Amino acid sequence: MRSTEQVGAILAGGCCIGCGACSAVGGAALRPRLNRHGMFEPVLPPDFGEETAAAVLNVCPFSDEGPDEDALARALYPAARVDDRLGRYQQLYAGYVAEGEFRARGSSGGVISWLLSELLRTGKVDAVIHVGSAPPGSDRLFAYRVSSTLEEVLAGAKSRYYPVEMSDVLALVLAKPGRYALVGLPCFIKAARRLARVDAVFRERVVHTVGLVCGHLKSTAFADCFAWQAGIPPGALEFIDFRVKQADRQAHDYAVTLRGAGRETTAPAGGFFASGWGLGLFKYEACEYCDDVFAETADIAVGDAWIPAYMQDPGGTSVVVARSDEMLRLVEDARREGRLHLEPSTADVIATSQTAGLRHRREGLRYRLHLARQRGHWKPRKRVPASARGVSLRRRRIYRLREDLRRSSHELWLESVRAGDLRRLTDGLRGLLARYHRAQNPLLLRVLARLWRLIRPPGRSS
Repeated sequence: MRSTEQVGAILAGGCCIGCGACSAVGGAALRPRLNRHGMFEPVLPPDFGEETAAAVLNVCPFSDEGPDEDALARALYPAARVDDRLGRYQQLYAGYVAEGEFRARGSSGGVISWLLSELLRTGKVDAVIHVGSAPPGSDRLFAYRVSSTLEEVLAGAKSRYYPVEMSDVLALVLAKPGRYALVGLPCFIKAARRLARVDAVFRERVVHTVGLVCGHLKSTAFADCFAWQAGIPPGALEFIDFRVKQADRQAHDYAVTLRGAGRETTAPAGGFFASGWGLGLFKYEACEYCDDVFAETADIAVGDAWIPAYMQDPGGTSVVVARSDEMLRLVEDARREGRLHLEPSTADVIATSQTAGLRHRREGLRYRLHLARQRGHWKPRKRVPASARGVSLRRRRIYRLREDLRRSSHELWLESVRAGDLRRLTDGLRGLLARYHRAQNPLLLRVLARLWRLIRPPGRSS
């Protein structure tokens, strides 16, 4: 396959995550734009040729060119231990930041903001590249930004379930000398690692990477769908905080704050349609072909401790996978000083925090690759083989229904916006959701049906 054909296959197959890395080698013309579904993707210029396409494939995280996560991590952390779920690691932890406002202002344990601030405080970097509020006048809510002070870092704390891209900050790094730390999703960090292999300036300047443990990336419709349910119509949302901690609830039972159209509301996230993460509504299709949950090419990865032992604490707890020597020293020094309350953990415990995600990106990915091969669709080469073997009929049904839910959510959202009626989405997905929940809980449903037959009033039909 020619390079231009493979780039075309990535775009046509929905396997572009819109990270913007291609703009660093292909020029400003390749900077991603939001498409009609509210997801970033580049628009190829008319003069897009083989030479540019080859350069793009070398950095694209979903291309078949260049090293995969295993090869990248092996070169970066040769002495680290290996786990096929977490990738390479030197030490594993669970806990939170014990000093300052980091934990209170973070989504979980506050570890990422603390790490960035510590890198700045100790002079290990001059600036950090992370996601924060988009600048005034932007058509988006969030964007990558460059910060050099503690307050700027704290202002960028918390999770943003919203599409972002790196083209502007990559251009800044290449233009402005300095030492940078980069925060990103697994695929974004992989793209940065691939870029560092082909660009010595970028390799010299991005000296630390912090990865986010990832479920998947959402389109802009995810935030707008929450807002519409709160009385804020599409396009009028001005602010959203996806992770508001509730002192009287468990860590996973957080609230959402929304503001726009003269309204402001805070309500439990679980009460909003589309809040179920496992449903995959408004998900990028590329996320269905990712096998990296724990940001395996990052110097350190941090995520939520969705583990029963920690979920009772509403303050939030983080899981931490330390890979590089310098990040490990940073963490260990702070632990000894009592600034970090992190307990050593095990690979089995840390993997438990992402049980569903790992299953979806191991067993589920094998089956999705199998389906794509049957349909004659190009998909990227992954570290798991395409196969339906060992996938039960029930699990196959669940994976197919998730695919239908993801695809339908994008199209039905457009219909809802055009009609000015959110019910086009909610009613349109009702049948798929019912089938999905039946597939997820077949035994429970059979028990409930049997109980209903036993207790239903005489003369009533079932």
